[in-house]
Amino acid sequence: MTAAVVAGAVVFAVAPWSAPADGTATAAHAPAGQDAAADATDTADAPEAEPADAATDPVIADAPSTGPAPDGVREPLAAPDTLPAPRPGTAPTPAPGPAPTPAPTPTPGPKPTPTPEPTPTPTPTPPPPAQTATPVLADPADLGAAVPAPLAGTGVAGAAVSLLDEAGTTLATTTADADGRFSATIPGDLLHAGMTVRAVQTAAGLRASEPSAAVGPFVLPTPTVTGATGSLDAPLQDADFDGRDDDLYLLLSGQRGQTVAVSVDGAWTGNLHTLTGQPLQRVVYDMAPGDHVIGIRCVDPASGREGRVSFVTIRALPR
Repeated sequence: MTAAVVAGAVVFAVAPWSAPADGTATAAHAPAGQDAAADATDTADAPEAEPADAATDPVIADAPSTGPAPDGVREPLAAPDTLPAPRPGTAPTPAPGPAPTPAPTPTPGPKPTPTPEPTPTPTPTPPPPAQTATPVLADPADLGAAVPAPLAGTGVAGAAVSLLDEAGTTLATTTADADGRFSATIPGDLLHAGMTVRAVQTAAGLRASEPSAAVGPFVLPTPTVTGATGSLDAPLQDADFDGRDDDLYLLLSGQRGQTVAVSVDGAWTGNLHTLTGQPLQRVVYDMAPGDHVIGIRCVDPASGREGRVSFVTIRALPR
């Protein structure tokens, strides 16, 4: 629609404003032959135009406002979006957000099957070493000797040889020589009447042998000892003339020519006595009244070998 504006005798036709397609606003041009000065003069002299009817006034409410409005035309303003004012003293309640999604519970996987430990290969047990040959123990020349001779035998060269009694007690040890021969002396303290002896040998790298055949039994006679009266009760006397009755007389008996040693309460006196075939009187000085253990045995003076020990208890009586 075109609105007519009366200004003096000139009638202007005002074209409605429209925005070009590229968003740049342009103004409508005046008719040809009209210059700007005349337009200004005519405008100043023109009476104030009557307002057009509101129903015929074109208004483009949705016109874009990206460019400047043309002269004489005002662009309508868009009403701002408004929110209702909060009540005094209260804070706006924020809109609840979405509830958090709970994390899914992981499903446990299957437990790994343990790898079985390999069964160890049993170490084969090595076979036991071979057994040493059994030695041979020679028969003694005199089983009735008061002082036995050394026991001799044959076995494996270099083997360790042990002499054992009937209870398995070790009596003596020795080593076989290069020819396999061996001999050993049994101490007098380990001799006992009726004993038998066997030999066992062990060669290097081999097991112990079986015991040899036993030799014996040994008689092992011993001399005897008593008090001065021939009994086991003996009065104390003053044999050293020191004025005290504290000396004990003993009688030693045995075969003629035997050499004997005497112990008093477990201690050997260190003296050797040769028997004459008759009781031999000897004295022990400074003895207290009471019981005393007296030991006696035969000794080989040449070699120092000892016979079996015989013990008696003699009671020393005060006078």
